[in-house]
Amino acid sequence: MKLNHTTGILKWLIPTVIIGILSFILIRHKMKQTQSFGVKGWRKFVLTELLTENASVISAAQAREELGKAIFLDTRSTAEYKISHIKNARFINYKKFSLSDVADLNKSDNLIVYCSIGKRSETVAKKMKKAGFTNVHNVFGGILQWVNQGFQIVNMQQEPTDSIHSYNLLWGLYLKKGIKVTK
Repeated sequence: MKLNHTTGILKWLIPTVIIGILSFILIRHKMKQTQSFGVKGWRKFVLTELLTENASVISAAQAREELGKAIFLDTRSTAEYKISHIKNARFINYKKFSLSDVADLNKSDNLIVYCSIGKRSETVAKKMKKAGFTNVHNVFGGILQWVNQGFQIVNMQQEPTDSIHSYNLLWGLYLKKGIKVTK
């Protein structure tokens, strides 16, 4: 029994390690093609590689300027949203997203979508743009960058909190402020 369990783990672990090593080599190669930069630049590089050019991207600071004017859509999971979110953000579950979730919105409304780092919200933004929404913006770096900038987040009672769901341990490396939660 123990042998089967170990074999099962190795079948999962070996490909995961190989993919990780190949990803690291690819990133290092691309980094050498650009200028050398530190940890902060590396984080930006990885985010830039993850995000495509197909969605309008804004910074956390630009998004903050739109508080009270734009409609914020949180595309993370229920568990992430319940820990904290941007005040008055509307929950839109990425995994279950359907255009019916935003059918009540005007297609010209100023909409700001976000997730942990911006990848899931980018997917939602693309779907919305394809459906005719004309003013959809994705927050570069997501709620993690929002928190890193020192901007306020709230819990389900709309009270300020420092707790932030970092999605997973890897994305948690981007979070420099707040209290990381990964449950």
